[in-house]
Amino acid sequence: MPAVLLTLFCLAVTLPAQSTNTPAARAPRGSVSGRVTIKDKGAGGVAVSLRKSDMMNPYESYLKGTTDHDGFYRIANVPAGSYEVMPSAPAFVLAEQRAKTVVVSEDENVENINFALVRGGVITGKIIDADGRPVILQQVSLFTVEAFNQPTQQQGPRQIFPFMSVQTDDRGIYRMYGLRAGRYKVATGRSDDTIR
Repeated sequence: MPAVLLTLFCLAVTLPAQSTNTPAARAPRGSVSGRVTIKDKGAGGVAVSLRKSDMMNPYESYLKGTTDHDGFYRIANVPAGSYEVMPSAPAFVLAEQRAKTVVVSEDENVENINFALVRGGVITGKIIDADGRPVILQQVSLFTVEAFNQPTQQQGPRQIFPFMSVQTDDRGIYRMYGLRAGRYKVATGRSDDTIR
């Protein structure tokens, strides 16, 4: 009788342990690859990021890659989903479009997601006070003209967010670079009113 009880007790202890063993999740094997060029030549050392298109979780980390000396990149271990692909290089912008959207199926290798970069524009200036002295560490914001012209559905003053913000240096000079061709408004200082 004690042997039967001991056997039943051992089975009761081991059965739950066996039921909790689940197979380990398999690592994704999809990838996105392509080439980044400047003046039709491969651009080395350019960061390329991949982020979820749906943006349900804005804090989700990006997948990243870097181009080799010939401008080729490959981002591996990409789970299935819809993504935006975007290269980033200081002072350069995309020649024709912004990010590209790609859909990666389970273990799919998406190739030829290529980008051409061109040197971006620069806006610079100096901020001085009423006495002609430079204003140091003054916030300067850049807005696209299109942001002001967009219709709004809400009542009251609308809120417009800057495209880019920088601070003046110890000489009161600010510099914004890597800008696409277009029309912009530059603003500095604070107001109790919302920008209209």
